[in-house]
Amino acid sequence: MKRWVWLGLALVVGALWVSGVRAGMIGPSLQEQIGKASPDQKLPVIIALKQQVDNEALEKACTGKTKEERWAYVVAELKRLSNTTQRDLLSFLASEERAGRASKVNGFWIVNAAYCEATPEVIQEVVNRPEVWFADYDLIASPNVWNEERPGNEPPRVDILEWPMRKVGADSVWRLLGITGNNVIVGHIDTGCNYNHLDLAGHLWNSSAYPHHGWNFELNNDDPIDINGHGTFLAGNVSSDGTAGDTCGMAPRSRIMICRGITTADTIAENRMWSAMQFCLAPPLDSTNHAHLIMTSFGWMYAWNPRRALWRQNVTNVATAGLAFIASAGSEGPSAMTIRTPGDVPGPWHHPAEQNGGRSGAITIGCTDVSDAIASFSSQGPVTWDTVSPYRDYPYPPGLLKPDLCAPGVNVASCAYNNNSGYLSGWSGTSMSTAYVGGVVALMLEKNPSLLPWQVDSILQMTVRPLGAQPKNNTFGTGRVSAYQAVLSTPSGVEVQASLEVRPKVFALGPAVPNPAKSSIGISYDLPYEVLVNLKVYNLSGQLVRTLASGKEQAGFKHVTWDGRGEDGTRVASGVYFYRLEAGSFTATRKLVVFR
Repeated sequence: MKRWVWLGLALVVGALWVSGVRAGMIGPSLQEQIGKASPDQKLPVIIALKQQVDNEALEKACTGKTKEERWAYVVAELKRLSNTTQRDLLSFLASEERAGRASKVNGFWIVNAAYCEATPEVIQEVVNRPEVWFADYDLIASPNVWNEERPGNEPPRVDILEWPMRKVGADSVWRLLGITGNNVIVGHIDTGCNYNHLDLAGHLWNSSAYPHHGWNFELNNDDPIDINGHGTFLAGNVSSDGTAGDTCGMAPRSRIMICRGITTADTIAENRMWSAMQFCLAPPLDSTNHAHLIMTSFGWMYAWNPRRALWRQNVTNVATAGLAFIASAGSEGPSAMTIRTPGDVPGPWHHPAEQNGGRSGAITIGCTDVSDAIASFSSQGPVTWDTVSPYRDYPYPPGLLKPDLCAPGVNVASCAYNNNSGYLSGWSGTSMSTAYVGGVVALMLEKNPSLLPWQVDSILQMTVRPLGAQPKNNTFGTGRVSAYQAVLSTPSGVEVQASLEVRPKVFALGPAVPNPAKSSIGISYDLPYEVLVNLKVYNLSGQLVRTLASGKEQAGFKHVTWDGRGEDGTRVASGVYFYRLEAGSFTATRKLVVFR
């Protein structure tokens, strides 16, 4: 394989296209459209270049860098590659634009590709250029892109706290750990968002360059208001804080960066999706004010001919820059091998149960109901890449295990797009599951902003409620997400990178969960600095029942479990007990109830 070197960084030069299409060719969808077009008709096309960044080389170059240094380095290298290799192509297209044979010319850097609208003759000249890998039609016919249930005008529930948050323990994360996703920026690629909704308006992404909290890639303006409803609903699943009465979000203080890609789910332009991902990674007018993770529920069935190799390169580049990418599995279940693109892209972490293959960045989410049963529509794996050049990995059988994990998504409620204080309920789909996991990741990133995508992926998968054949399967992945366990298992910043350590600001003793309890009881406490700790349980007479912690402990968010037994190992009787924390000069006492 040839190599091109820039400032010592090796960059891959090779064909990265789907099976059966060689470098410099016109893709099948575009060939079909050219056959229908008049000579002067301009067709929307994606143009991929042969040279794509070598992510392994980038990873090695990032050794020892902080997460933000990694982001800056990777974005700079992606831009440098595209600027260098696209220069002659964009110059040619600009001359054709002046001649009236091309329009809307735009180069990407998130993946080394370009977009334009051009006549068939210009397209043929483009693919004949030595730097061009392929050109294909940009618009993908995608009827019912979500394939999800929306009950329309069903009256909303107002439960104060919706069931998915309780199911996965997000409410315990807020109350016991004091973590709400505060200021974590979630790049949300969907149909836009009702940024005036009371549950969302106080904590959206802010930038003086983007007054409406994002960008409309459909209309190419700065107003990504939602006129469809899907995007607002999912934004609420992430960060609704209950201001209007019903808390629907996993991370109620996270901030949504709004990227409106489509409104009607019939035809999707891939260039808009990639432009939105690029915006999340580095907004053009405010580049350092970027998202901390990206989520999308858009997905392409293989029958629609998605550009799988380019999608994998896109998602890998996002992960290499340090952003977790959360993707929907799709809603074509229960049939096997129905995972949509980009949910079919390998994840950033290799689960031990998976066959060997390349890593990328997609953390893929399936859907469960209130009883933890798989939703009938949730797409299932496996996935194979053995016919997709240059990857040709994960041959079937057995293929790549997908999804990676599941989350609630059946009969759920969230914010209304057409009522600033209203809600909609009864919606079902893997889109909602994806948004809930996006919220869980926001909680994890508040606790430790230095987490890299592979760490996020591994923690999510290893802290689930296990479901299906273990250790991982093609229906549930590893199981249903547990927000509480995922955040508890997230290491403090000092364990990953000292300069980004996250620690409590004050001492605190959290409430027991559950309370009352039949057996095990969880107790959390916060230590802002290293201190001598004693955590003990007493009965109503003031007699010591059990010592749960004793000794010097490092700063951090702490958690212990009491098994409901005394020092002698016997179960305690039903009744009222007290647990007391002594940490230096700080003391706090709380009550709990045991019943048998």
